[in-house]
Amino acid sequence: MPSRALISQVATDLRAASADKAFEVTTVPIPVEPTILGTPIYVLTPERLQVLFHAAPELGFDVAIIDEAHLIGENSRGVLLHSVLQDLQRRCPEMQFLFSSPQVREPAVFGTVVGRESVKVVKTKDSPVAQNIIMLNGSPEDNQKIDILLWRNGKKTPLTEIQTAIPIYNSHDRLVYSSWALGVNSQSLVYAEGPAACEDIAFKIKGLWQDPSISEAIPKDEPSEKSVQVRKELAAFAKESVHPSYVLADTVEGGVGFHYGRIPPLLRNAVESAFADGHLDYIVCTSTLLQGVNLPARNIFMQNPHKGEGHPISPVDFWNLAGRAGRLGKDFQGNVFLVDYEEWESCPLSGPKDEPVRPSLEVTLTDQSVELLEYIGATDRPSGESAHLEAAFSKLLRDYRQGQLCETLDRLSGLSPQTRTSLVSALEVADNLISLDAETLSASPQVSGFRQQQLYNYMMEKIAEKGPDYLIPVHPSAGWKEALDKLRPVFARVHKYLELKSGNHHRYWAPLALRWMRGDPLPMIIDDSIKYHRGQGKNRSSRTVIREVLTDVESILRFKYVNYIGCYIAVLKEALIASGHSSHVQKIPALTLYLELGAASQTMIQFISLGLSRHTANTLSGLTINREMDLGAARGFLSRLNPETAGLSPYVAGELRKVLQTV
Repeated sequence: MPSRALISQVATDLRAASADKAFEVTTVPIPVEPTILGTPIYVLTPERLQVLFHAAPELGFDVAIIDEAHLIGENSRGVLLHSVLQDLQRRCPEMQFLFSSPQVREPAVFGTVVGRESVKVVKTKDSPVAQNIIMLNGSPEDNQKIDILLWRNGKKTPLTEIQTAIPIYNSHDRLVYSSWALGVNSQSLVYAEGPAACEDIAFKIKGLWQDPSISEAIPKDEPSEKSVQVRKELAAFAKESVHPSYVLADTVEGGVGFHYGRIPPLLRNAVESAFADGHLDYIVCTSTLLQGVNLPARNIFMQNPHKGEGHPISPVDFWNLAGRAGRLGKDFQGNVFLVDYEEWESCPLSGPKDEPVRPSLEVTLTDQSVELLEYIGATDRPSGESAHLEAAFSKLLRDYRQGQLCETLDRLSGLSPQTRTSLVSALEVADNLISLDAETLSASPQVSGFRQQQLYNYMMEKIAEKGPDYLIPVHPSAGWKEALDKLRPVFARVHKYLELKSGNHHRYWAPLALRWMRGDPLPMIIDDSIKYHRGQGKNRSSRTVIREVLTDVESILRFKYVNYIGCYIAVLKEALIASGHSSHVQKIPALTLYLELGAASQTMIQFISLGLSRHTANTLSGLTINREMDLGAARGFLSRLNPETAGLSPYVAGELRKVLQTV
């Protein structure tokens, strides 16, 4: 799966499909002993699969299903996906691969990545729901007029015009007003560029309904009693799971939700369910929709859409989004509204609906070979500076070490003999400068071998000088001061030897990471951050701080620092063994796993492995003093809980009921 959001959706659907408990499902990268049901189905991101590989070197699979497989063409994560697919194939040469991807031309490239010459292509039938492409253009002469045109096969046909209740001065405001006015009494998705824009647009749409001088212009059906109740419960849960000041709690009561990847999974799922059941009228969302999250609607509104920062939407991504307009079984057609299309930075309507996929590794080696060779030849590049070059170098160096470089290069098209020779020579030089073994390098596929070597050299010096315990962090569940005093230097070393930066960044990130790993609820973590900024005399809104903490946790702690702390641990293990302290390896806590899950107690981890979100797992772990449950004990504890009498909020109780059907 390409994202945690999709992991949650797919794992839930798989568990629901196994009503007779014919198989087990896990999303946690911990090796599970086969049961009477066989090996469980692992639903993982490439990063989690890499963690599982390192934890279980002998583990293999019969079948791999890769959803959104075209993401193999996306920068450093594409290189990582390329790498784990080849690792899967090398572990089990006869395993089957099933690749799923929208609008892909020449899909045989996926087979090439895993050494399959024969590829069977199956195209799903086109949706019976048609999409109307409708342009909404502002008028330079009249700021209260919007022209409406139908686009079909390159031709524009004027349909009508609408008079707005207030003057509209820019495209952003036109998006808000059009979504509000034309999406009334139906369900609409509004595409936004990022989390801040999501919150802003949702708040403004809700505000239009609350303004009596404007709302009178658009007749609106009153929500049902059930919808009012669901909205109130959803607002209460947004406060419970994120923070009492979270703006989502305000907007959903007006029927407007928003959706981005940094929102905690259970809350994000609750927003999706409320929309799917017809209790919300709008969802303002980011490119998480492009990563397979199933959220169709009658209308979609877009204004100069981008995917990520600074990347205007491509034709393929545009048509992928447009395909969400119209609900199968509910609508014969859906509407895709394009606001001020002539001012967009891209022209997706004139582009193809499909495109060939080029693996990111192939693009880097063929189109950026000069930059890659320069990168391999420089020993002083900080980690993270050029992520796609770093990932490519790391993979090629591992392949060189393991005698698999020729196999990898043979599967890439367009690689010139001269470039190939230069690559081999550059890797030979790099290999002579890096003494770390292949297993250590493989544990951190997105970190340069040069940076890992520098960290290793430092560790060997410090072990000789101060002993092995100096470098080993303690378990996050230890006393706060003891755990923090050992964790801060770990983050400082990561910053100094991997990122090559100085400063006091570790004083912010180490406490945040420790709170997260200890299972502290998000509202508590956010409250601490709000108090910190106020104590520093910084005038920052709660909305901004909440969004930043969500970003820090989801995008930085659970991605960047999972990689870096994993690298620290892998290098430390080799340094301990090389210095004659192999018995100390078992003292190293599994910080990578704890950071990824946001849990360090075995009880919480087992609850999460059974399908519960971190929020629910934390809530339920508060109902017991046993912090060391194994999987069987966790199952037993959950099966004895009564969701009706355990004092749980509706969404937590609902998630528990679903899990109880499968444990």
